[in-house]
Amino acid sequence: MEEIVTIMEERYGKSERIWVMDRGMSSADNIEFLKEGNRRYIIGTSKGMLREYEQQIISQDWTKIGRRWGSGASRLVWAMSQGRCWMRLPR
Repeated sequence: MEEIVTIMEERYGKSERIWVMDRGMSSADNIEFLKEGNRRYIIGTSKGMLREYEQQIISQDWTKIGRRWGSGASRLVWAMSQGRCWMRLPR
């Protein structure tokens, strides 16, 4: 991940882009790398973190997007596409 980000920034500049990655990229090292460079990012959360917020998530009506938890620069946002609304959190 670092190599791709570095190449893109060298080639096109740092700009105001937002890096978007799936949860397979959510290692502590990758997140630290993004934070160190003051990069903005959206990254899929691990299943473990979903379990941490599971009760808050399942207790609400999720027909709306944009529920958030957390504070400071990092926030957990729950969003689901119409095609995946049938899915449930892992138990």
